[in-house]
Amino acid sequence: MTTDAELKALWEEWKRVLMTWGEQTDEKVAKRLFHEGEAIAKKIAATPAEGLDGLAIQFGLYYYVRHPSLDPYTAPLADAIKDGMVRLTGIDAAGEALAIAESPADKTKLQ
Repeated sequence: MTTDAELKALWEEWKRVLMTWGEQTDEKVAKRLFHEGEAIAKKIAATPAEGLDGLAIQFGLYYYVRHPSLDPYTAPLADAIKDGMVRLTGIDAAGEALAIAESPADKTKLQ
């Protein structure tokens, strides 16, 4: 399995955890899922991307977690990189994560 394929599998796992976490009413389960999601995100960060798909996943997750609006000086560059990655790969990791976070029960927004 290539590392980009590993990144895609980890990305799908992270999205599943985020969806499940967002639907939780049990605080202990939600906390466990939150930490599980953090561990998957660390694996995504530690897995070297081989191509644009892997980079799109890594940057998209970064973009979602640390939105560039937090730093107005770099926001235009971050937006340009994200838009270019989406255009080149068709992978909108930041958009998918945001769709899950805004409405975990509405999975129709996902690719």
